[in-house]
Amino acid sequence: MQAICNANLEFLDLVARWPGSSHDATIWNSCYRNALFEHGRYRDALIIADSGYACKSYIFTPLDEAVTPQEQLFYESQIRTRCTIERSFGVWKRRFPALALGLRLSVEKCFPIIQATAVLHNILRRRGEAIPPDDPELNLPAPWENILAQGDIPAPRNPERRENRNHLERRQLVEDYFRG
Repeated sequence: MQAICNANLEFLDLVARWPGSSHDATIWNSCYRNALFEHGRYRDALIIADSGYACKSYIFTPLDEAVTPQEQLFYESQIRTRCTIERSFGVWKRRFPALALGLRLSVEKCFPIIQATAVLHNILRRRGEAIPPDDPELNLPAPWENILAQGDIPAPRNPERRENRNHLERRQLVEDYFRG
């Protein structure tokens, strides 16, 4: 599944038609939203993504290491911004526990459920509905905090490998957007 969220924890785009083994780049390269970005529909809009996506002029992915002050600022900004999507997924799973615990249905039947719960989630967010309290009859395999703590961005590392074109493009984007 692939999602684009806004700062209000609402889903702006959701692609839920690929099996879980599909690579992020495969999903992105096949989706309508990618075509719109490629054709300049969103002008200066940016997507903050994880390392499963290629760095492009409109997609910022994590750095392997943050050396310069600009890179450190970018790294910290990306973590704060990526927290929004993680929180979106956390609130969504809390509201619809079957998403956190797993749907025991065929993949084809899961897709419409995922999409419907995302639409309902957006409606409830816009209405200002609170996240439901814990259901004491729900047997969770772990505390909610553990179930929802997914997608943490690891600290930058210092790889001992040659940078590829993707890394060089990312560094140029960081320098362009985070000048001192």
